Amino acid sequence: MSENINPYAVTIGGVKADPMRIVKAYGITDMGISQALKKLLRCGRKHKTKAQDVAEAISSLQRWQEIEAEDTATEQESPQ
Repeated sequence: MSENINPYAVTIGGVKADPMRIVKAYGITDMGISQALKKLLRCGRKHKTKAQDVAEAISSLQRWQEIEAEDTATEQESPQ
């Protein structure tokens, strides 16, 4: 019989510390950054290798940078 284990059920010092709780505790509200953080915190622990998870985290952060640059350019172009 296969045991269904929640890969996000992490406890540190008796406190639940799954990636979403960590994101919330640090006040991270940006989805791109939280996605990258989740990939790094769970790096290589599911069906992907560490290298794949790191590459995806980098990709998420690069996209975050692109969006920030696009939004900044748009804000600078619009009349005040």
